Amino acid sequence: MLASRWMFGRAVVCVGLIVSQLITSGRLCLLKNVVPPLARALAPLRPSEAEIKQVLQELKGHKLKPGSKLQASDVTAGIEQLKNAV
Repeated sequence: MLASRWMFGRAVVCVGLIVSQLITSGRLCLLKNVVPPLARALAPLRPSEAEIKQVLQELKGHKLKPGSKLQASDVTAGIEQLKNAV
């Protein structure tokens, strides 16, 4: 009886870890692979955070992943990192 509860508890923890990885993996992938090229492309245009937020809302309306996973602050942080690197 005690062993079955222990096994059930471990199974619940494992499923919770898998679900958390699935939820965060999309965002982490976008931060790593999409934000740097996007920041390089947008840096010369010097967009405001409001403009970036508006574009992300449009992408979200079209059900595209960057619109739902990224925030405007992520993109502006990427632009700032690019400015500081130069």
